Amino acid sequence: LSMPLATITGLVNQTLTLSAVSISGARFVPGTIITALAPANVSINGMSMATLAGIGGNVAVSSLLPNTTGTSNFAITLTAVNFTQIFTHTIVANPVPLNPMITFNGINMTVGGSNVDLNSLLVSNSTGAKSFTINGSAATLSGNILTAFNQGMVTITGNIGTASGFNAGSSLMIVNVFNQNPMITFNGFNLTVGGSNIDLSTLLTSNSSGAKSFSVIGTGATLSGNNLIITSIGMVTITGNIGTATGFNAGSKTIVVNLALAASTIGSVTGISTNGNIMSATTPTQITISGSGFVSGATVTINGASLANVTVLGSNIIIVTVPVGVISSASNVNVQVQNPNQIASNTPNVAVANADVTNSLVETQTIQHKIYPNPNKGAFMIETSLDKTFYIISSIKGEILSSGNLIKGINSIETKLTQGVYIITIGEEESKLVIE
Repeated sequence: LSMPLATITGLVNQTLTLSAVSISGARFVPGTIITALAPANVSINGMSMATLAGIGGNVAVSSLLPNTTGTSNFAITLTAVNFTQIFTHTIVANPVPLNPMITFNGINMTVGGSNVDLNSLLVSNSTGAKSFTINGSAATLSGNILTAFNQGMVTITGNIGTASGFNAGSSLMIVNVFNQNPMITFNGFNLTVGGSNIDLSTLLTSNSSGAKSFSVIGTGATLSGNNLIITSIGMVTITGNIGTATGFNAGSKTIVVNLALAASTIGSVTGISTNGNIMSATTPTQITISGSGFVSGATVTINGASLANVTVLGSNIIIVTVPVGVISSASNVNVQVQNPNQIASNTPNVAVANADVTNSLVETQTIQHKIYPNPNKGAFMIETSLDKTFYIISSIKGEILSSGNLIKGINSIETKLTQGVYIITIGEEESKLVIE
């Protein structure tokens, strides 16, 4: 009797499956024992024997499952005992290594974001060495470290080397790289009418090198390139734009700019009258307020009384007629100058001073002309009783610096004279003019 050649087929999780062994040529009774002996590193269903069932004149074993951790050939010896007859047969097993199971999923990255260690993304049941290759320019690869460079897409091949029981293997993944949005700093601010223009490019900062541009909506300012030019009180919204750059999307930020009047100030308060007394009991008192920042439409309040007859002569001089009884003492007179409400904040721009009102010039019947205030900062009034006359301002050395015609009443004079003492001639009268 003979035992036919048995075969081993398949490889599942490194388990060699022995196909059904059919032994013919002998009459085996049910329960005949067949033993399988294998090397120390091989187990067969956790034991070394299997029970055969008799089928007619044949006996068959359904399967033997040797497990091995290696890929070297090994032998399994089958021994069948039938009554007093012993049959042996040796099977040489040639295990086949597995293909590794690999997980390597695609990801998204952002330029400027964290680098990625590809080793942590490539997972396998094999212990084979890992390596990577890249195709595309949107990212760079240094060893196993992937760095986003520019918006686009790259493909990464993750490789697993050979290992005990495993073939080499690889898997492909796609990496999408996106530009980052720029971080922009552009804060709102307040400006003063008459102040310096602003270069907006110095206020707009970003971590992107994209080109800067600006747009403005509203009244009170205009744009010339990057320069904000202030024209009047108001409010504007300015949008600062950052163009695209390597690794960055375009971006923008909008701010609000309030355009306000310059704070007005009161320097001196001067009163004049025809009788030498600024607190006339029968006639109104004329007050001259010297300072800065005055604008047309300003209102004046003295000692809490709102005055109606206000004349704004440039930004430095206001003349107002004070009714009888408003000023009871020439000392510590409360004077307030309120420019028109500012559109941006809707709050008044008020200059307040507590000042002693002094006489600049006491007129007598023989005096035909008045100069006030004197001293002044270059802007002053000339009041004359003549229908037509003229004035000449000369230096101490006699050099004529300024001149002009005068009409009867109050004439507003503005000069660009520097600090010093000058000679002013009105008609045939000569006086000193002091510029502070």
